Amino acid sequence: TDSDNDGISDLDETGGDGVYHANVDSDPFDACDPNPAVGACNGVDNDDDGYFSNYPSDHTQYDSDDSDKCIPVSSGVPTTVTITTGQDTYLKGKSKNKGDNYGRKSDLHLVNKSNEEERGLIQFDLSAYAGQTVISATLHLHVEKADGGAGTEVVAYKVFTAWEEGTETGDDGKSNWEDATSSTAWGTPGGDFSPNVEGIMDASSLGYQTMDLSASLVQDWLNNPSTNFGILLKASGPDSDRHTEVNTFDGPTNTKPYLVLELSSCGN
Repeated sequence: TDSDNDGISDLDETGGDGVYHANVDSDPFDACDPNPAVGACNGVDNDDDGYFSNYPSDHTQYDSDDSDKCIPVSSGVPTTVTITTGQDTYLKGKSKNKGDNYGRKSDLHLVNKSNEEERGLIQFDLSAYAGQTVISATLHLHVEKADGGAGTEVVAYKVFTAWEEGTETGDDGKSNWEDATSSTAWGTPGGDFSPNVEGIMDASSLGYQTMDLSASLVQDWLNNPSTNFGILLKASGPDSDRHTEVNTFDGPTNTKPYLVLELSSCGN
């Protein structure tokens, strides 16, 4: 038998005779008492973080997931943080606007129309959370205009190239459809981004809408901050050739974009 459920049999804890001898044997009824003379806990600690999966759930050194040292502590309660700072702009593919910058506009224009496409860029400042573990990431965008109607979506893709927000509202400047920064052109006009979809948001209604971003994408940014170039936003849907607009960091205070991260609590 294993009375204290600590992974050590009662016979082993009592020296093989089944009788508990104080200061010699472990207490078969106490998972945190391998031997009173030692004065320390003993048990199963697979991830070697000082927390034990076979302790009572109300014990201060109980680990709810002993294969993950970032989810030990007795409460196991994750931390939720809201990020409200970053940069954003949009790129306009119409021939006469390819050199224009929109870094100080109060909204991002998203249009999926041949030769007139408009794509958004947004990047959040995650520097305060580098190295932490992401459980979930939710992007909140305020839809200001929804001309596309039912079925219109905003789709997110990982950006590969550093870009400048710029200071213009439709005049010549960087970034733009052709240039990422003042010294670097996009590898492909319209932005350098992965074809893999990292999140989808319904954009058929006005007001705040949410997008579940890939946790692995945000985790990669926290592990490798120098690769955080944000995401590119594109409109999608049967009528996505009509304008969808979402507010920017330069928009009204109560409509700015924000990112909510659920981060794992670590006990080591």
